Amino acid sequence: LMGLLTFNEITLSPQLMGLTFILIVTDSLFTHMASGRRTDENPINIGIFTGMAALFYLPYVYLLVIWVLALLLYSSTIGRRYLLLMYGFVFVFFVLWMLYAWKGHTRELNVSYFQSLFRRPGTQYLEFKSILIIASIPLLVLLDSILRVFRYPSFTNFQVRLQTVFFLTIFGSLFIWGLYGARNGQSLVIFVPVLSFFLAHSLLVIRINWRRELAFFILAAFILFMYFGIPADFTGIGKIVTIENVFPRPTALDQTVRQKRILALGSNIDYYREAQVATPYFDWRLSSKQLTRLEYYDNLTEIYRNFMRDMPQIIIDDNNVMPGIFEKIPDLASQY
Repeated sequence: LMGLLTFNEITLSPQLMGLTFILIVTDSLFTHMASGRRTDENPINIGIFTGMAALFYLPYVYLLVIWVLALLLYSSTIGRRYLLLMYGFVFVFFVLWMLYAWKGHTRELNVSYFQSLFRRPGTQYLEFKSILIIASIPLLVLLDSILRVFRYPSFTNFQVRLQTVFFLTIFGSLFIWGLYGARNGQSLVIFVPVLSFFLAHSLLVIRINWRRELAFFILAAFILFMYFGIPADFTGIGKIVTIENVFPRPTALDQTVRQKRILALGSNIDYYREAQVATPYFDWRLSSKQLTRLEYYDNLTEIYRNFMRDMPQIIIDDNNVMPGIFEKIPDLASQY
């Protein structure tokens, strides 16, 4: 149900695919926190599956801080097992690096993957007002659920520890979403485990059956109303929730580039609405680090190779970088 907060939240996005492994991590974490079930296997699993989640969406690495903090606060984990956790985490990236080293592409891995953690700030596809409107009821339910759960006296000590871990996860998720999230429905999926966890516990607190059922169906009705109503705009919500930026917009070049392989040098990706992507230079924040630093021979070599492997039929140069590239690489200039 929480996966239907917005119409594109359950799109097969990197955040959603990585979340699969985050759920496996929480299982290993809670198993390890349970008394009498602490083994070497769980810390390794926490590290490995956090690393695998980060292969899909790199900012998930920050959740590792939450897992370590949870183990420090709520378990008597010995130092050797913290090292095992880090070993499992680093091992995933070591295998990744070995695969790229085998193909001779470690530089691309470093620039386009590892450095992207510091070079890709959040993008505002949805206005903050729109996000608040979409998530208003679930946010109120989350706040109410947290207050209910922490005031309820009948949970066991172990349940209280798990609730605190999920409470800490809220701050980790907010950090990731605030700094690195593309502000659209897909980015909200990282909050789904926290919402689901506290919602389930708050429903357990309601002792009268009909009230519990009524609360659930009111929440479900609101979410489904927003899920189907916003994109279809048959509810009128579209007048107050702005979602136009989520979709590629028509451009004057749509007919020119239709069904062609193009390269658009700039932050405007609307050009790809009717076209196909050529070359690896899709994300301008990352591509500009190579395309605008022509004083380095390695950059010129990589640019030439990337063009030769996947030659664009049309180049749209909003940032006026191609004249410099053509001057440095005359053979490439002769193609256009």
